[in-house]
Amino acid sequence: MIGAGATQSGGACRVPQELVRFLSVVGVGRNYGPYEQERAVQLVYRWRAYRATDARIAIHLLQRWIGPVKPRQAVQAFALIDSQRQLARGRAEWGSHKTPCIHGHEYASARVRAYVRRGVGIQRRDNKQCLVCTREQTRTRRVARATC
Repeated sequence: MIGAGATQSGGACRVPQELVRFLSVVGVGRNYGPYEQERAVQLVYRWRAYRATDARIAIHLLQRWIGPVKPRQAVQAFALIDSQRQLARGRAEWGSHKTPCIHGHEYASARVRAYVRRGVGIQRRDNKQCLVCTREQTRTRRVARATC
């Protein structure tokens, strides 16, 4: 995964002002949290930029404040990333053409996953079910339970 991140500890109520200001300066990425971190006394918040272009923007904007070493390391890291071929996206076993599920939902928008019933000791079925079908089935069950 290509990206950049910054971590800051803070209280449980809100994102620390340092990360809020950081995000306003770089203008890319998002603040996440709170998280519990091993050996940390306080909760931890993180700013993350997951796209390579966002990481490049953040490094470029911070370059004059972080000294000469980190920008040089960033240039080396991005040169290595740029030299690698792009990985194929999607699931190879689906093939190049996707077909709709048995109820007509497009797999590209519905995503297919194995049907897993929530319950102890219940065997997993072999068939596949798209997420749209799963959501509709769950809503139907909830309505049926609510009317009982």
